[in-house]
Amino acid sequence: MVDSKASIEQSIMDKIRSRGTLNVNGENSPGEARCVNAILSSTLARWCSLRGESMPIPRLSAEEEGDLVRLVDEMQAVKAADPAADTLHLEVAIDELVYDHYGLTEEEDTAIERSLGLIHQTDEEEDAAIGRAMNEALEDPENVADDRSRAEFEEIMRKWREEELAG
Repeated sequence: MVDSKASIEQSIMDKIRSRGTLNVNGENSPGEARCVNAILSSTLARWCSLRGESMPIPRLSAEEEGDLVRLVDEMQAVKAADPAADTLHLEVAIDELVYDHYGLTEEEDTAIERSLGLIHQTDEEEDAAIGRAMNEALEDPENVADDRSRAEFEEIMRKWREEELAG
């Protein structure tokens, strides 16, 4: 059973609020400061902000802090070398760590990204199901009404396969 949007959003907020918080105005190590900035710049923080919600900053384990600091440092180095460089892959990796720090599920991550318009309304599972249905229809000509629709269907399948291979 698929949870309702409101139920998923409530689950996300419950998880965010349940984390112990770091004192963002107190004495923090340079690593903690970089982590705070990364978390406050994340997709999750933007989602919370648009909902009018504050986002507590969680205490991170040494390993979690190290992972986040490494990505932040890498992004800063890339941008220092080329301010126009594409760092989307690093931003996505940071977002994934932030989601993990708050204990969010993949479904909750997807709900956040969909609500912000960062991903299309279909996910990989839905795309795969559509592809399987198209393959089944192509294998059984009785399922295709006429030659024109079959040709259109084959073109859709060709594009879908190209995207699958590219992605």
